[in-house]
Formats: sequence, C-alpha cells, structure tokens
Amino acid sequence: MGCGASNPVQQNQSFPGPAQYPLPYPSPYYQVPSPSNGQQTIPTAVIDNDRWTKVNRKKRVIEGPEWMPSVPDDVTREWQTTCRMCSIHNDEEVWPFSQKTEESMLTYAVLGANGGTGHVIHKPSLFWEKENFKELDGYAKKAPRSLNGDFHLLINHLMQPTRTELERARILFSWIAAQDVHHMKFPQPPPEGSPDWFLEKIKQRRTDAYRYLFSYLCRYAGLQCEFVKGHCKGARCFPGTKYVGEPPSTTWTGVCVNGQWGIVDTHWGSYSVIDDDDDKALEDLQSQISMDEFYFFPNPLHYLSSHCPEHPNWQLIENPVPLQIFEAHVKCTSAFFALRLFLLSHHNGLVHTENGQVDIYMGLPSQATTNKNLEFTYNLKTKEEQSRWRGIKLDRFVSQQRMKGAIVFTIRPPEKGKFLFEPYVGLGGSKDSFRVCEYIIVCDQAKDVADNAPLPDYKGSWGPGKEVVSKGLTPVTHPSPYVQCEDGKAEVEFKMEQDVQLTAKLFEESLNDRHLQRFVAHEVIDDVVKFHVVAPKEGNHGLAIYAREDGEDTLLCNYITQTSSNQTQSGVPFPTVTNGLYGPVAPAFSELGLSSKSSKSAFIECDTGELDLRLGADRDLVYEHDLFWETLEEKINLHGNVFKQILDGEVQFWLRLPHLGKYRLAIYAKEPGQQGDMANVINYCINCTGTKEGLGPFPVVNGKQWGRKLPTLTDLALTPVSHPTAYIQASGTLEIEFSSTERLDYTNHLKLWKMGKQQRDVGDFACHKVLNDGKTMVLLATFPEVGEYSLELYVRDADGKDQNVMNYLINCEQSADPCQPFPEVMGRRWGPIYPCFNQLDIALSSHIDPVIVTNTRDVTVAFGTAAPLWFYPELTHHEDGKSNDLTANATIQDDPQNNQQILAKLILPNAGYYKFSLFAKAASANGNHQRAISYLIHCTDVAGDSAPVHTGFPQFMGCWGTGCRIVDPNTRTLPGGDSQHFKLKVPDAAGVAVILPNKKWCHLQQEEDGTWEGDVVVPLGGYTGNEVKVVAKMKEGGDSYLPLLQYVVGEDSQESILAEDEPSDLLPALAAMGLSTGSHPNTSIKTNTGELDIRLGMERRLQVSHQLTLEEDGEKIDMSKHVFQETMDGELRFWLRLPAAGKYTLSVNAAEMQPQEQKSAWQDEDGGGSSASQNVINYSINCTETAKGLKPFPSVEGGQWGLVYPQALSLGVAANSHPSAYMEASGEHEIVLDSPPQLQYTHRLQLAHRKSKIELDDYICHRVLDVGNKTVVVLRFPKRGEYTLEVRSKGEDSDTPENVANFLIRCVQATVPFEPFPAVANRRWGPVYPAFTDNALRPQSHEDPFIKAEDGNLKIAFDKSEFTTIYSTLARCSDDGHEVDDSSYAFVQDTSDEGETFAVELRLNDTGYYRLTLFTKTTEGDNREEVLTNYLILCKHGLKESVPFPERPGGWEQGYQLHEPLVRNLKAKETVTFRGRFPGAAEVAVVLPSSQWIQLKKGEDGTWEGAVTMPGNTYSGDAVTLNALPDHDEGDYTEILRYTVEGGADGDDDDGGDLGHDVDEDEDIRQEEEYQIVLRENRQTFEDNMDPVKVIPKFEEEKFIDEEEAQEMTLQVPNNANEVNKALLNVVSREGEEAFVVLRDVLKETKQTALLDLIKDVKIDVNPDSTPEVIKKKLAEATKANNRSRIEKAIAEYSEHGLSQSEDVYKEATRTLRLLTAREDLRKAINSRQKDQLKEAMQQCSEFKDELKKELNEAKRVLDAVLHLETLRHKIMAMNQATVAELKAYNQPPPAVNQVMMTTFLLLGNSKAQIKNWQLLQTLMGKTGKQSLKRRIKKCQPAKLSPETVADARRLLHESDLTLESVRSVSNGAATFYVWSMGMIEEVEQLTKPKESAIKQLTKTR
Repeated sequence: MGCGASNPVQQNQSFPGPAQYPLPYPSPYYQVPSPSNGQQTIPTAVIDNDRWTKVNRKKRVIEGPEWMPSVPDDVTREWQTTCRMCSIHNDEEVWPFSQKTEESMLTYAVLGANGGTGHVIHKPSLFWEKENFKELDGYAKKAPRSLNGDFHLLINHLMQPTRTELERARILFSWIAAQDVHHMKFPQPPPEGSPDWFLEKIKQRRTDAYRYLFSYLCRYAGLQCEFVKGHCKGARCFPGTKYVGEPPSTTWTGVCVNGQWGIVDTHWGSYSVIDDDDDKALEDLQSQISMDEFYFFPNPLHYLSSHCPEHPNWQLIENPVPLQIFEAHVKCTSAFFALRLFLLSHHNGLVHTENGQVDIYMGLPSQATTNKNLEFTYNLKTKEEQSRWRGIKLDRFVSQQRMKGAIVFTIRPPEKGKFLFEPYVGLGGSKDSFRVCEYIIVCDQAKDVADNAPLPDYKGSWGPGKEVVSKGLTPVTHPSPYVQCEDGKAEVEFKMEQDVQLTAKLFEESLNDRHLQRFVAHEVIDDVVKFHVVAPKEGNHGLAIYAREDGEDTLLCNYITQTSSNQTQSGVPFPTVTNGLYGPVAPAFSELGLSSKSSKSAFIECDTGELDLRLGADRDLVYEHDLFWETLEEKINLHGNVFKQILDGEVQFWLRLPHLGKYRLAIYAKEPGQQGDMANVINYCINCTGTKEGLGPFPVVNGKQWGRKLPTLTDLALTPVSHPTAYIQASGTLEIEFSSTERLDYTNHLKLWKMGKQQRDVGDFACHKVLNDGKTMVLLATFPEVGEYSLELYVRDADGKDQNVMNYLINCEQSADPCQPFPEVMGRRWGPIYPCFNQLDIALSSHIDPVIVTNTRDVTVAFGTAAPLWFYPELTHHEDGKSNDLTANATIQDDPQNNQQILAKLILPNAGYYKFSLFAKAASANGNHQRAISYLIHCTDVAGDSAPVHTGFPQFMGCWGTGCRIVDPNTRTLPGGDSQHFKLKVPDAAGVAVILPNKKWCHLQQEEDGTWEGDVVVPLGGYTGNEVKVVAKMKEGGDSYLPLLQYVVGEDSQESILAEDEPSDLLPALAAMGLSTGSHPNTSIKTNTGELDIRLGMERRLQVSHQLTLEEDGEKIDMSKHVFQETMDGELRFWLRLPAAGKYTLSVNAAEMQPQEQKSAWQDEDGGGSSASQNVINYSINCTETAKGLKPFPSVEGGQWGLVYPQALSLGVAANSHPSAYMEASGEHEIVLDSPPQLQYTHRLQLAHRKSKIELDDYICHRVLDVGNKTVVVLRFPKRGEYTLEVRSKGEDSDTPENVANFLIRCVQATVPFEPFPAVANRRWGPVYPAFTDNALRPQSHEDPFIKAEDGNLKIAFDKSEFTTIYSTLARCSDDGHEVDDSSYAFVQDTSDEGETFAVELRLNDTGYYRLTLFTKTTEGDNREEVLTNYLILCKHGLKESVPFPERPGGWEQGYQLHEPLVRNLKAKETVTFRGRFPGAAEVAVVLPSSQWIQLKKGEDGTWEGAVTMPGNTYSGDAVTLNALPDHDEGDYTEILRYTVEGGADGDDDDGGDLGHDVDEDEDIRQEEEYQIVLRENRQTFEDNMDPVKVIPKFEEEKFIDEEEAQEMTLQVPNNANEVNKALLNVVSREGEEAFVVLRDVLKETKQTALLDLIKDVKIDVNPDSTPEVIKKKLAEATKANNRSRIEKAIAEYSEHGLSQSEDVYKEATRTLRLLTAREDLRKAINSRQKDQLKEAMQQCSEFKDELKKELNEAKRVLDAVLHLETLRHKIMAMNQATVAELKAYNQPPPAVNQVMMTTFLLLGNSKAQIKNWQLLQTLMGKTGKQSLKRRIKKCQPAKLSPETVADARRLLHESDLTLESVRSVSNGAATFYVWSMGMIEEVEQLTKPKESAIKQLTKTR
C-alpha cells in the first residue's frame, strides 16, 4: 500500500449509496476507466510522443551579476536536459499554446487517449486570484452557520454574489476551506446528507468526505465535476516510496468550467500544511484552518509533482507521464512553483553521494538574483528524523551557496546511511519559510571524520549575496564562499561603491560565538575593503561580515574558512581594535589633514624588529600613541617602544618590536589647545616575524615626544639650525646649533639609557654656549660610553618655568677618548649672563666664543667696560669630576693701553678643563657681586717641567674694580720677614692701607701719578698662612675701609733674622672656635639700607647664639628678633633687618657641639650662657638710614634656621635642594631632604601675618623617593608673603619627633589654582617604611607617588619577592575635603604565576585628585591592615562612565591573574568568557545564583577558561562567584571573585525568527521536571533539616554512590551534616527521578514528616510496563548520571527486549560504559603504581583521550616517577663495589657523605639508634648476602615506608642544605645514593598524599 493510502478500517465504512450520494456529472470527453487493478492505464492511441515539445519553447537562462561565480561547465554537462515533469526539452523551457479566458484564466487544448480533443483551464500564477476573488472569499467565510443544515439554503446563499461558473466554483472552494470543523459543535445527530453531516464526517477524519461534500455542492450549484483517483506524495511519503503496483491512495475532483476542465482539491486546499497520514493523531495535525491557493485550478503539470491520476488522461497534459517517472521524480511544493524555482542537477528524489558528498543545484528565476528577495535554508535529518549525530546538528554538514542563476546545496553526511534533506525558502523580511522539495540522500561511504569537520551552525547562504550588493559592495577576491587559509592566513577583498561601516568576526559553532572575534580584522584602502583572516586552528570556521548602521549590525554575508592541519600555524589573533577596523579612522583622519605616507596598508609585516612609519600632516597637531603587543593570554602596552617626532609636513613613528607576534599601533591627534580627549586617527596592525636582541624601549623624555615641541618652539621663534631632526648618530662629541630672534635662557638634560632604563644622569657631560648677543646657542655634548642618550632642551620662561622645546635621541657609536665631564656651571651655560652682562655695560673684546681651546699655559681675556665696576675673577680646574680652585692663577685689572678695557690673565698649570667666571657689580652698589660671564677653557697642552711654577696672583676682594691695577707685588705669597714694596692704582681712593696679620696697619702714600705706594715688612714668627689685606677708603664711602686685595704670608725668608714679638689683636676665642671673619673683616660697619648680611667662616659645627641690641637714650633694647641666623657648610650667616636708624651691637657667642643628651648650660631656660659658651666677636653697626617695612623675622622652634643641630646630624638629615634656609618661591614649591628610609616626618607651615601666624597644614605634604632616602616636601601658598616651615622627624626607636630643619620662605607668586592636598596619614605620600621593604616591594612603573594620568586608565606595576597579598583602597578627593570611595574601580592582581610582580589597574571616572592606598593584612592576631604606600593621582581626563572591577574577597591568592571578565556587572542571559591563571588550583568553577556550578577548563599553558551563560532577569542583583579549589589536601573551594547579575532587556533573547512551521526546534532545550523544581525551591530547607544517616546506606545500596563516597559522608555527618545533605541532593540531581523516589521512601520510613510533606505530592511518571520508550528513557537517564551499575543494568534490559543496537541511545550508553570502565581501571593503576598495569590501562584509554585527559596526565606523571625510581635502582645496582668500599673507608667522612648514608639506611628500615654514628654506618655498609646494601635497595618498596620515616629522611638532607652539586663535589658515590634517596622521598610523598574527599567531589557542582 502506498504511503498515502487510506486507513483500512475507514475504507470498510461506506457512505450512503447513490440515492443519497449522487455521482458527479459524466464527462463528455473523458472516459471513466473501469475499476483499478493497481496498474496505470496506458493511452490506447498515441499519435506523437513528442507532441508536448512542439509548442512554446525558450532557452533556459541562468544568469547573475558579473562578480558572482558561475556554475562550472563540467557540472552543467552532467545535468539532465530533458524532463517531462519539469517541462524542459533539450535545456529549453516548454509550455503549451495557451489562451487567456474572459476571466483571465489560461486554457489550452490537449489530445486525449481516444483521439478526442479536450480543453484544460488553470490559473496563470499561484496567487493570481487573491485580489480577483477577495470579495467572494470574504463572503464565503461569513456564511451563517445556521445554513449548514440544508444544501438548498446554503447554495442559495452562496450563489448570490456569483456571476460565472468560475466564481461558483471559487466560492464553494472558499466555503469548504473556511470551515473550522475541529472547533464545530453539531446537532445530535445532524440531518443525514446535510452539509453539517458531511462536516461532522470530516471532523471524524473521514477525509473522503471533502470530495463528496464538494461534489454535492457542485451539483446543487449546477457545476459539472468528476472524481479522479490516483497516487499522492503525502507528508510522510519520502523519496524512494513505491507507487507502481500499488492501488490509488487518494481522490480529488475534476471540475468543468465553461467546457474547460481543471483540478480542484478541497482536501489539500483546506490546510496550510497537508498530512493525509491516517495513522497520525488528530491533535498532532495542523489545527489552523486556512486555504492553500495552489489547489484551486493549479497548473496540471505543477499538480503532477505530488498527485498522479490513475488514468493518464486526467494528467491534463500532452504526452502523460508514466507512473514510474512520477515515482522517481522529486516532489516539489506549491512554494517551489510560486517562486518560479526549477531543478537543475537532480530531478529524482533519491540521490546517492559520490565520495561522501553531493551537490544539489536549483535554478532561480532571473529576477531573483537582482531583486534579492529569496532566502534559503534547510533541514538535514536521518530517515528516522533524528537531527543530531553524536550531539552535533546534522545541518552543520550542509552548506549552501549562491551562483549565477542558481542555488547549490552541498551535503556531506557524517556517516553511512539515508538522510532526509529538505530545502526551505522564504521572502526577505518575512519570518516564514516554506519547504520547496525534499530529497533522500543515500550515503554509501562517508568521508573520513578528519576531512569532514562540521561547519559552523549557519543555515543561510554562504558567500556574498544580495545583502552585499545592497550595500554597494562587490567581491574582488572571493565571489565563492570558501576561503582557503594558506599558512593559516587569508585576505578577502570587496570593492566599495558607498561608505558603509563594516565589522567582521570568526565563529566556530554559531553566529553567537564571540571568542574568535579577534581572528579577523579589516582595513579600507581607497574604495577597497580588505578583511584579514587568521585561522585559530585547523578545520572549518565561519567568517561573518556585518554592516553597522545606527548602532545595529546587519549580517551581509558569511564565508567558510578552511585550514588543513599542514597549512595552519599557531594562529595569533589580531590585537583588539574598535570594530576590528585598522587604518585611518573617519572622519578624524581627514578632518585633521592627515595622510598615509610610508605604508598605504595598515597591515604591515616586519622581519627586523624595527619599523619606521610616517604620516603626512598639513598643519601642526598634538600627537599621542599606544603600542600594544597582544596575544590570547596577555596584552602589554609597549608605549615606550615608540619614537615619535614631528617633522616638516609629516610625523614619524619609529617602532622597536622586541617580541614576535602582532602589535597594534594606535595614533591619536588633536589641534593644539583643543579641549577634550584626543581622537584616534589611525590604527596599524604590525606582524613581527623577526626581531633581534636589545630592542628595548626608547628613552623616556618630557612629553613623550622627540624632536621639535610645537607650538612652543615656533612661539619662541627658535630654530634648530644644525640638527632639525631628533635622531642623531654621533661619535665621541657633538655640537648642535640653535638660533632665535630673542635671547633665551636654556637648560638641558643628558641621560644614558640601556634597554629603555636610565643607567645614569650624565648631565655633566652636556652644556651649552651662547653667541651673537644670546641669539645663537650651541649645545655641546661628549659621550663617556657607547649607547643611547636622550638630550632634552628647555627654555625658561618669564615665570621661571622650564618649557621643553626639543628632544634628541643620540646613538653614540664610539665614546670620547679621553672623556671628562664639563665643569659645573650655573644653568650649564657658557658665555654672558643676561641681562646682568648688558646691565653692567660689559663688552666682549678678545674672545667672542665662550669656549676657548688653547695649547698654551696662559690665556688673556679682554673685556670692554663703559661704567665703573667692582669685580673679581674665579678660576677652577676640573678633572675626573673633581674641581680644584685655581683662582690664585687669575688676575684682573685695567688695561694700561686702553682705559676702557680690563684684562683677565689666567695661568693654566695643567691640561684639561677650566672654568673661568667674572663676577661684577656697579661700583659702591649694595648687594653681592653677580656672575657676568663664564668661559670654558680646554687646555690641550702645557709647558714641560722647565716652566716655572706659578705661585698665584693676589686674591681680589669686593671693591676691586675698574681702573684698578697692581704694579707690585703681583704674587699672592709674601715671604715672612721680607720688605715688600706695594704699588697700586686705585681710582677714587681717599686712602689705601695694608693690614698685617698682627693687626698692624701700614698706610700707603698717593703719588703724583695717582698710584699708591709704600714699603711694608711682612711679620715673622708663626704667621705663615695668615692673610695680608689691602683696604681702601673711598672718597664717597665714609670712613669705612673696603677690601681690595688679599695676600698670604709665606715661609719666613731665609735672609731675615729679625723677629717680631707683637701680641695678636685678634680675639683668641674666634680663632679657638675655628671661626674667621668673612664678609666684614672690620667689625665697625656702616649701612644706609637697613639690611646687612654678615658671614663668618666656620671650620666645624658649633652651637652658636647671638644678641642684637639698639642703643636708645642710654638704654639697650633687645632686637634679636631682627636677626636671621643660619649655619651652612663652612659658613655662619647673620642676616639683619634694622627697622630704624641708630647704633646697634651684634654679639656672637659660640660653644662646641654637644651630644643632644649632654646639652650645655647655655641652652638653659633663661637663655643665659655658661663657661661652655663664650663671646667670640662683636660688631658695631651704624645704621644711618633704613628702608620702610623691615619687620622682625618670624619665630621658629629653637630659634635656629636651616638644619637644626645636633638633631639633624644625629638623625642623618641633610639638605639636598636648598642648602640655605631662606628661599624665594613661586606657585607650588618643593624642598628635598636626604635622610635614611626609617625616618618619619611631620611638618608645620605658617603664614606670618602681622604679629600672628596662620596655620596652613592642609597645604603641605611630603613624598618619599629613592627607596626612602629622599623626602620631598611640597608646599602651596595662598598668597604672597613670608612663610615658616618647621620640619620634624623621628627614628624607629623614638616616639617623639624632633625639630630637624626650619625654613623661611618668601612667596612672590601665589599658587594658582589654590587648593589643599588630599588627606593622607602623616601627610606622607609614597612607600611607608619599614612595612614597604619588610614586604619586599619595589615600584616598577611609578617610583614617584605623584602621578599625572592623561586619561582614566592607569596601571601601576610593582616587584615583590615575599609571599604577600596586596589590597587597595581608592578615594576620589574633592577640593572641600570630601571623599568618595571608588575602591571598586581599583583592582590588584599579580602579573606572574610566582607572584613576583603585581599591578594595580585603575579606572578613574572623573577629573581631579585620587588617593590610592595599598596595604596588606597581618597574619597574626587581629588581622589589622598595614599600609604599604600611598599615591596621589591627578587625573586630567576622566573616563566619564566606566564599570567597576570584580569584588575580590579574602580567598584571592598570590600568583592569581584574571584576564576576563574585568567588570563587576554581568548582563543577564549573556554568555561570558571567564579566563585567568590560578596557580596551585586543582579546580576552578563559576557558581551562578541558580546554584549551578560551571567548571573552567585548564589549558596546556596553565590558563583556566570557560564560557558561562548568565541566568535571566529573575536573578538580577544576585551574586555570581568564581571559586578555586587548592590542590593541597586540606583545601576546599574558596570564593576568589564576586560579580553581580545585571538585568537585561525583557523577553526572549533568541533573535532568530521562526523559519516556518516545518522547521524543527532545537532538541537540546529541556524543561525542568516537577521533582527538580520542588527540590530546587526547597533546597535550603533540606540542607538544614534532613537527617542523612538512613539516606546514605540506601543510596549506596541502590548504587547511586559507591562505598568510598558513603564512608566519607558517614564520617562527615557528626560535624558537617549540612554539607552531607548538599552532597546527597546533588546525587539526586545527577541520578534523576529514581533517586528522588528512593529519597522520598527513606523520608517516609524515617518519619521525617516536615520534609516529606514538601515532596509527597510530586508525580513521577513511573511506567511499570517495559515499553521500548520506557526502556530507552531508563537507559538515557543512567547514561546521563554516569552511574556504571545503572548503565549495565539498563543495557541488559535493553538487550533482553531485543531493541535495536543501532539506536543512538544504545551507542551512547555503551560508549559511556566503556569510558567509566577505562577511568576506573586507570585510577586503580595509578593507585597501584605498577609499571605494567599503568601501561595497559593507559593503552585502553586511547579511545577517550579528551575525556580522560586529566587522568592520563596523572598516570603519565606516575609512570614517569616509577620509571625514574627504577632507573635510580639500576644505577645503584650497577655501581662498582669499589665505590661502596671507598665510602666505607672514610674514618671521618665529609658531613655531606655522612648525612646521605644516614638517610639511605633510614629509608631502608634502620632505626635512628642504628645509624647515629659513622662506625654503625660502616658496619651496615659492610654486610653481605640478603643484608647487603645493594640487595636491600633492590627490594625496597616505597609503599612500605611510613610518612614519618620519609619526613625524618627529608629533614636529614635539608639540615645541611644539601644539593646534588654539593654532594657530588665531595663524592660521586654518595651523589648516587643522594639521588636515590630523593627519588624515594618524592615517590612516598606522592603515595601518601590524601585523596580528595568525596564530599568535595560531590559538592563541587553546586
């Protein structure tokens, strides 16, 4: 019986006879055949078998766009060119000569079997009548239900709107199709023979009632009709079904309209899905009643595709088709014909594969390729309608492709067998799709699994198609869908006709995959977009290309990338970039005037490790960049490996690439002064395939930019003349010239770098000289080493701030020889000091260039002077970084030949560098001399030893000046006892005198020529080394004598015998204290300014006090507050402010420095002195006039300014940046102190305001640098004025801070903006010592705790060598002192597995200050927090909106590293990839709030990874945790990270629409059963209250748990019943409903009523009948539970009932059983540690390499250990007996030998007493036979050793820190025993390592 045959039971039922069932009217043309015998009747007369071809014919056209691939010629040649069913002949379309009727139907003539001619009528197209019959159809559907009891009433009503026979037939067809019989209720019984009677029969599934009802309606309507019997291809009639020899299975109706016959099928026309299988239940049929237009007067040839009449005449076509052809031909649906599809390659429904593959081609109408409306999909199933093979969808073994005029489906079944293939088609924009035909694919031999990898799960058309065309794209390289990845790479190009934003990704299984997104990237060059693809691994992957519009992605096309195992390399993904787009970023790139110069493509190959990229620029821009080296595991920012400089019309980026792999160079730019963030303008992807050693980062320079710093350089009109570009190759020395239009103040920094790290500051090897009135600057550098140098050039602006104008990178290929640093000079500047030089009217006469190179021993420099000056020279010699004062070798006086010129004569005794400076000031002016000019003199050669030794010129003092000249004596040293003739020229002098060391004054006489002359006898007797001074009293200077010259008394003259015995007038105390008069040798001082700076020379530290008094009306008024006293190196300073004119006395007292605990009496409270303190000097000061507003100095603690002694000395505090206590400041100011790291500082800042002080402690802080050896005090000033800063410090052993320094600061410019520092403990930023060093921390990236962050992303890296867990807090600090806790935006984690480095990642949302605190927690007692360091971070541009990091609970361990996700909130229903490294973890799992555990997998590189889908919106706000199980025996799962579920969009997440009613849903979707829901909802109650004692043995009895698990649980019950209950509930979830039933029974037996009430009403579908369905279900559940005993039992039951072993459920069960058996055998072998057993068990696991990967790795490790131990035994057995004898021969063995042999015999079973000395060991070594050493070692088994013995043995070896090298160095024989002992120890430790407990195993899935 054919598949469409009726049910025999129903066939035996009969309708009423002819009286009640009138037959249709007889046909005047067709002969009704006699009753069928199952054979098709052959026409009795056939005039012409090819008559059907002699009609309309047209060549079949297969066309498409030019870019689309054509069907290969060798394929088209195999196609069938003639098919009567498809109406093609010789590849031409054939259709009859048709005429259009008055009602627009088509009709044609056909020759019958009897030779007569008939006329056929059919619709011109499938949906032609929709509009034509719209009103009639509506009328029919609204027919009253009450008319269904009588044909006359019904027909009268229905015929009212009709005019023609066609309309009558249509309304009858529409009325029947509109009857929803499944929901009708009929009168009981309905009138027999009425319409209701027929409709009730239809409802009763009497499908033949359709044709009888229709025939009755036709009779009453006056229409002629005929029953047509025949065969039909129903829904269950698959290709290959036999019809020949079978009786007809169905009947339909032929209707005559206006004498023309056509087909009307009311049965099939009444359902949108037709299924006439009588075996199918009614409720399974499509219940929606609708009308299928196809079956109302269809084209007879189309109808023939599914219905073949018994009599050929009823085919209504010329040359009817034999039944055999109908049987073989593919069944096409109405959609096939409606969409004008046609068959090309396979016309028969049964298709055989060739070499495991078949390609099925279908033709498309010509308009389909241009209007782009058709979208195809498909289903592939087994013939038994199974949609999966080994868990993989069969659809993934099918692909489709568009070709010119065709769609081709490629089917590659995964195994031998028959498969049902159903293509579907839908119209673009519609969710519905329709089956167009169906094939049975017969696979005789499947491809090899390795060559038939499943495709990604995508059922659409692969390759470019309509969507691509719609976006103006044309494929260039790959019009077909397959992309071959040669060497693992490929490129796909499209030509673009319009701008469209594209993205792409690779996917492995489905379009939802995200983990391969980085394996594709693209770029746009001109009008071509190129996609670069890297294959992640061998096999097939999908390449999806999208268009993005308004934030939405539209899929354009998918490619299949194919990579074979011999083609692919280890695929390295592209670095992360927005939308995967490299190249210029529109529109910023073009808007900023940029262009590509060096490389048009953004994808660049580099095989040298260095790359030079350049962009063209038509304007000045500000640039920034990022260089990322990125792999799957890590992403490193190599920002420092980029050299960036701006050139004329272009910007250069020079890259150093130290690693192989892919890099992303991101370039950012903006207009100078433009607000906001920089725009990303271009991205490059650089693949480095070769590199070289030493490619480290470039040196770090200011602003991270090399070359010219714009616009500063141009604003200053500064031009680099000699070296306009930043990179310089140099050898030895270098000169760089700059010119400017104005004088500029320069400074520079030269640094030596290696591998991006600063080796040292070599600033003293660089300097500069100024020429051309300061408008030319030449920078000089000499290089002490070969290497890279950075040279930064700065210009100081009017506010005193240094502006960076140029940065150079200098590669020195050869160091200077010899190489000496330049002498130190102010600002590293040689030449005139402007504006001082010009203000003093000095001119350069002889040496314009301030750098003088000479090969003579004397140099004379001439200066022009236009005004009276006082001056003195300074000359120093510099060698090896040390300076030698040779000022005595310099003289300066007027030029006797030119009174407008002075000459400086210099004597250069040695080769090398000299610094010569001229100090000057206006004659008689107040204040100090100023440096006017400095010369650098390089003496390359000097005279030999014969040259006389120069003894030096006199020392020039403060009043030596213009017009002054020395005639005699012209040497500094005057021999004692000699008479010296003094002759000097001193203009405007009223008197000149010589003061001898004995205080004797010798006045010189003025001669007529104006010179001063006189003879002076130098005193004898111990005055050697004392000073002889020449002083002058000026005509307009009052009575004071001013110093001119100073000489030194030499050795007594040999000729002199005179002795002078004059007493010294010098105060003895002054000399005794090591003090000397400095600035004011005359203690009588006259001033007319009110300010004095008096200085005393000081040889050693003293305790000094002073008193200043003013004499007024006979009384002395204390004015000591008007004295500023400070002690500096070698000098004691008294700065006086005299508020009124009058006579003052300054008394200075001094005492020797005393230790602080022995303070002298002069420091007592009343301020009085003592014998220890004595008056050393008194100054008499006559103040004739004073300035206004000279106020007292502010008071400070102790009254001592500068460093406070002896406290500063005892604590090791030294001034670094400010040796003087007085300073001027502008804006923010810093003071640097050097001190030991352990010191803790506090400070106090006060503003002196009238007679009080304002506290400003919020505006001062300090930061710690240089490993704590440097403290920088930072101050901010609210206004101009005088401030005092008091600094206190204390050491580790002190509780009270001591005053160590006091500073007086004059602020000349307030801080703008003025705001307090954020609060921090002790106002200290940076490391907190000793905690920082105690925890072995060292900053790696940011040593300075003050950080300026350009954007909100910041990473701070550290090194650490101790086991320390670091925590952090982050606070946002506002100006008003308010703080916001932003700690969730900081994340601390190690960056290496060993925890030797870690980093803090920050996300800063807002602009402003942040405080970052790192701390650790003490492990003892209170677990208190210990602060390690504090950072003050100024964020310039916040992120605005960012997401917090995951919460890090206390379980985070050292070495843990999280790669993703690094966000706290995870969206509901999204799939998230968890990836990280967790050293020491045995397992890592994600726990969802639904109590589901998802285990991550550990890769070969140690990275744990897994994809986890978040639960739905129900769990919004709940926690998701990441947990780790340590691999040591005491470990348990510990929470290490915490996330939060964030609610997503409402509704279903599945964005794929319903592809049609016939498309199967995903079989993987399973609904939770009732018992599972109840247990989940009441889980906590069961965990807390269930008594598990009786449950455990019952579960063991039922084989739900094994004996080991049961014992473990039983032991845990007393102390941890809650955890046991958790484990038992997990067993129920695992084992299924059988375990649930057992649990319920136990609760009932043990009378646990409260819990039983919760589950007693749960219904379990326990079917006692052993039906195949029940047996299969049991087998499936046992397999799912992985319960070996249950699987064995279920398989036995399955086999007993003779069920098919080819079923998937049976195959999966038997495979699982083999897997469980293999795992159990492998575990037994591991525990046995027997070599042969291990090898055999590992061999049996070869089938399950992936599933048993972990166990196989463990087995291999154990086997290697066993083999290693066996090798060690063999080495000892092969040992020469002489070696043992050698060991035994020791009388006093080396300690290493003794320890090793003690360990050996301890492991062999001897007690400690038997091995306590060497004599006992010798005895044991000497034994033979069974007790010989070798034999005992051979028989020694690790399993017999106790853990205690092994622990003792390890202790013996570790006590002496023995290593193999240390033992081998004393004895090779002992080394062999050492290796054996260590092997035994390690083996036993592995044996005795406790197994993971069953409780942990059972609860780990929670």
